This record gives sequence, C-alpha cells and structure tokens, in this order.
Amino acid sequence: MLVSAMTQSTLTKEQLLEQIEGGWAELERVQARMDDKGVARPPEDGWGLKDHLAHIAAWELSLVALLTGGDRAAAVGIPPGDDHDTDSVNAIIHQRLRELTAAEVRALLRGAHAQLRDALSPLTDEDLARPYSHYQPQAAGEGDNRPVIGWITGNTFDHVREHLDAMRTIAGSSQSS
Repeated sequence: MLVSAMTQSTLTKEQLLEQIEGGWAELERVQARMDDKGVARPPEDGWGLKDHLAHIAAWELSLVALLTGGDRAAAVGIPPGDDHDTDSVNAIIHQRLRELTAAEVRALLRGAHAQLRDALSPLTDEDLARPYSHYQPQAAGEGDNRPVIGWITGNTFDHVREHLDAMRTIAGSSQSS
C-alpha cells in the first residue's frame, strides 16, 4: 500500500509526530474553509473534498492495522482473499465511502487520526526502524525489511501533501460559487 518514496529512517519519533501534526493542521485549515454542505458538494468530475477526506481516513485506518498487527485490507473494506493493487484498493475505498455524509466523513477522519495517535504513542525510535514484517509477519509478500517509518510517512503527511492541492482547489472554488 502507500510507502513514502523518501527515506524517512533518519526522522526521530518526535520529528515524525511533528510532521504528522503539521499535515493534520493543514487538513484542518482546508476543511475549516467549508461547511458540511460545501464538503459534500458533488464534484463536476473526479473527487470532491469529502472523497479526499474519506480516502485519507481509510489509509490512516490501514496504517493503524499495520502497526497493531491487524488486517490492513479488512481495515479499508477489502474482502478477504482479494489481492488488489493500490489503484483498485483506492477505487474500492471510494465506492465504499462515497455515500457517507460530510459530517460522517469528518467524524471518520477524526476517529482514524485519534486511533493513529494511539497506535503511534507507545512506539520508540527503535520501533520506527523495525521492518514492516515485524508488524505484519503474516504478510509474507509485503514483508520486506524496509523500516516501517516509510509506511507511516507514506500514509500520513506525505499522503496528505499528495491531496492538498486538489483539496485547496475544491475549497477555493466552493467559496466562490
């Protein structure tokens, strides 16, 4: 699933949490510019703000499952036994969450982020350097020896950055409508 393209193994836990919270603060700023009606406005094409927020929430829930030894696919609603690439997982997530209201999506995002904070809380710098396979020993195909911090950064602040321009555009165009 999402892995940061950048090597983040030199980040300390404190630095990682600062980066995650910085991304979260930017997400909050974008959302604050719109009421629930604006967040829920259907897009003319592509994804609306609600879709981006639900997508980010789902991937944070996947990350929580990774860190707690849970089933990442189940955390985002992928049926057992199905093997999907990232694009098909994203399509399933979108299909599954698109009917949620803006208030439900915002609650999902806040809940996912709170769970993520809880999952990260006990980790040490040494834990962040442990391989993916330490946290997901049953995932033999994905269980390479890259540090788990790459998945954390890829599913938090790096992921938020990937979506920010589109979300800012949506929020900006919504205010002028």
